[in-house]
Amino acid sequence: MENFIRKTLTSLLLVLLALPASAAGPPGSDRLAYALQGGRVIVSPGKVIDPGVVVVRGGVIEAVGPAASTPIPADARVIDVKGHVVHAAFIDPHVSTDRLAGKGPKRPRDDEEGGSSSGSGAVKRAAGPASHPVAAVRAEDRAIDALVIKDDVADTYRRLGFAVVAAAPSAGVLRGSGAIVSLADGPISGRILDAASGQYVSLEPESTGDDDADGAYPVSKMGAVAVTRQAFLDANWWREAEAAYAASPSGQARPRYRAATAALVAAAQGSEVVVFEATDVLSLLRAARIAKEMKLKARYVGAGDEYRLLSEVSGVGPDLVLRVDFPQPDKPGIEEEWLDVPVSRLRAYDRAPSNPKWLRDAGLSFSFTTAGLEDAKDFGKRVREAMARGLSEDDALAAVTTIPARQLGLQNRLGTIAPGKIANIVVETGAPFAEKSRVSEIWIDGSRIELKEEKKEETPQPGPLPPGEGAESAAARAKEKTVAAPVKDVRPLPARDAGPVAAPAAVVVRGATVWTQGGAGILEETDLLVVNGKIAALGRNVKAPAGAVEVDGRGKHVTPGIIDAHSHTAVDGDVNEGSHNVTAEVRIHDVMNPFDVAMYRELAGGTTTANVLHGSANAIGGQNQIVKWRWGGGPSDLYFVGAPEGIKFALGENPKQSNWQNPLARYPRTRMGVAESIRVEFQAAQDYRRRQAEYRKAAAVKGAHPIPPEPDLQLEAVAEILEGTRKIHCHSYRKDEILQILRTAEEFGVTVGTLQHVLEGYKVADEIARHGAGASGFSDWWGYKFEVYDAIPYGFPLMRERGVTVSYNSDSDELARRLNFESSKAVKYGNVPPADALAFVTSNPAKQLGIADRVGSLEVGKDGDFVLWSGDPLSTSTMALETWIDGKKYFDRSADLAARPALEAERAALTAKAKATLESDKDKSDEKKLPEKAPEKPGVTR
Repeated sequence: MENFIRKTLTSLLLVLLALPASAAGPPGSDRLAYALQGGRVIVSPGKVIDPGVVVVRGGVIEAVGPAASTPIPADARVIDVKGHVVHAAFIDPHVSTDRLAGKGPKRPRDDEEGGSSSGSGAVKRAAGPASHPVAAVRAEDRAIDALVIKDDVADTYRRLGFAVVAAAPSAGVLRGSGAIVSLADGPISGRILDAASGQYVSLEPESTGDDDADGAYPVSKMGAVAVTRQAFLDANWWREAEAAYAASPSGQARPRYRAATAALVAAAQGSEVVVFEATDVLSLLRAARIAKEMKLKARYVGAGDEYRLLSEVSGVGPDLVLRVDFPQPDKPGIEEEWLDVPVSRLRAYDRAPSNPKWLRDAGLSFSFTTAGLEDAKDFGKRVREAMARGLSEDDALAAVTTIPARQLGLQNRLGTIAPGKIANIVVETGAPFAEKSRVSEIWIDGSRIELKEEKKEETPQPGPLPPGEGAESAAARAKEKTVAAPVKDVRPLPARDAGPVAAPAAVVVRGATVWTQGGAGILEETDLLVVNGKIAALGRNVKAPAGAVEVDGRGKHVTPGIIDAHSHTAVDGDVNEGSHNVTAEVRIHDVMNPFDVAMYRELAGGTTTANVLHGSANAIGGQNQIVKWRWGGGPSDLYFVGAPEGIKFALGENPKQSNWQNPLARYPRTRMGVAESIRVEFQAAQDYRRRQAEYRKAAAVKGAHPIPPEPDLQLEAVAEILEGTRKIHCHSYRKDEILQILRTAEEFGVTVGTLQHVLEGYKVADEIARHGAGASGFSDWWGYKFEVYDAIPYGFPLMRERGVTVSYNSDSDELARRLNFESSKAVKYGNVPPADALAFVTSNPAKQLGIADRVGSLEVGKDGDFVLWSGDPLSTSTMALETWIDGKKYFDRSADLAARPALEAERAALTAKAKATLESDKDKSDEKKLPEKAPEKPGVTR
């Protein structure tokens, strides 16, 4: 009997040994040993044992070492992996919960579409008693609570070599916490490595896909930034308020609880990572600014175009998760449409695969993610493209093993094949990412999952052959279409696509007619000297420093750089946060786009400085940004440092939405409602400052623990208006609303900085002058909407006569290229002297914007911003020859013309490459579509 029991137990043990580990129970329950023997073992990137042995027991790695010297436990089942490569399984640090659930990727909203977006939309949530008033703030959500991983998705990732993924929530701006899970079989509950891993943030407006939700705040990128800043300020306030209440609850109202705010406290304190999902390099840089401002521990999911502003990215030193969804060309409908593809886009097609190599050359490390790929199966192909561009095998492997393990805080458990670590191991037929290598088995949590080779689609029988082509040549033709590995194409980082044409320490223009726009008036045959970016001298025979660049100005004219007092150029995303009537918290500062080609075109027209404004959708819109068009730099290079802060107001049809098809009715709907909404906001800001003052007084009492007032970015900006540190730039047309805003401002002791458009301002010119506001608008635009019917081209000259500081502006990327011509209209319609007319686009807007001490006139000590014109700057036949900012030349007409043939040749070459890519993709798809079998023909030998 005893012998029978022993034999039975032995048989049972042998059966258990034969079972795959995944059938033996949850991770760690199988205490049997396994030895993977004879393979080439990549212990970690750059460290190889060949041949090696890996011993696995109880879901962890027990031993690893050379095959000749590593003992194999007596109870181990030996698995021969000779001829295979063994390495740590991959980790994807950013996979959306939508992708894991098998949903298609969300599509970006097309500017020409209506309110709803295509693709899967955000899930509508029931608003609970502790929910945040902004639906896009859902930091209390946890990805793990509704996580679904479809079997086919898991199978795809396993076949790529992935054993662990970080599930990223995919709805909202502040999206909640992610989760780290394995791709083993079994319920999610047994596969969780971290149930709450980081707070996820996207600085993009949420696309809901729901017509009824259109207009939900925020709808702009600057709104998403403001929401994020406010949310982290709220979290810090909540922590302080809770501490104050706990210390002294008597006599104090309990702080209001919001689940999302409480959920952000750890991240706001820097003890939990914040993962920013960037859509491009600009998004990454603005996320980095938020992280720096709020002192956050940040990780960034990059979009793959970091090379465009590599020095700025390197300065951030981001902890980077890198997409490899390199942009692919789209086949145009007709051949001529290739001409509409911008060179910048063609360059992106060509350069993007080099991005990882260039980042490594800059000293940055990163992990890779499948995020962004239409099909995750393309991941290996894209990594091979990066490797063909010079990324090393070790760096590619580190990007899916050691680096993501460190980023997720799992470096002691994952990322390498080392004793004590989780047995997440890949057995592959070749080297990682090799063209023909495939994963034959993957071990996850010590459980073996064998992956049979996927069945290939049967090749259709050959069909009719082209005339004169035999079977042999047809076979050869098909063979030529076999997919080849990417060709090695290692490149140096290209120079910036733009930048100053010249940046000398000193430049002198000799013998020009100089329109100083200052007290000196117009000077004939005069030299202008700029040294270290500042005007050093004006006069005849000026002595220039050694090495100064000399410009022949004889027969030419020099003016100050033109200033555009109303611009929307270079705004990334919508210029309106049109969801609410008051959005003073949003800032143009946050969304400057240095790649906007309109800047270069405006430089070609002599425009050097601009007041970039929020749109006119709201009674109180967003904060403006005064800039200089320093073409070729990063976002921060555009800022006019030291310029007064401002904000956009709007009156009339736009804020009351007279001509809008908004499904959500928004207060106000009348002009008197617009006026009242401004007054109410001013009163709220006064109360906000009063609460802050009361808190400071109470906190000064020894032993007191008053609860601080909640921070409010919106009221903070409006309070700055009342304190005179933020200028109002107010969109206005009709005389009644012009008087209304002046009276409201005076009621609160505020002076309006500028009235924008102000096309009926001539009717109330004396009142505008008495108030002290400037007037900036169009020279001769009228009748384009009902409010404008009484506009006349004499309006601004008439206001000038009544003592108002007036300027002409563009409100248009196109018009901003010809503002010198606009100023000449003041001569035509108002008989304004030429120098005074040019002041409409130089010294006058400088005064309106509070920057006249720096720009607007050519005087010693001011910024070296000037334009060299071919003739009289007010003539329609005159062209800007050179445009200088801070003593650097940003436009040179001669250089521009000389560079055009090379640019056209580059365009032609890049277009040819894009076409070749499309043709290659077509060939790959055609391999599965060979023609049907040809009918027999007399005299043809088969």
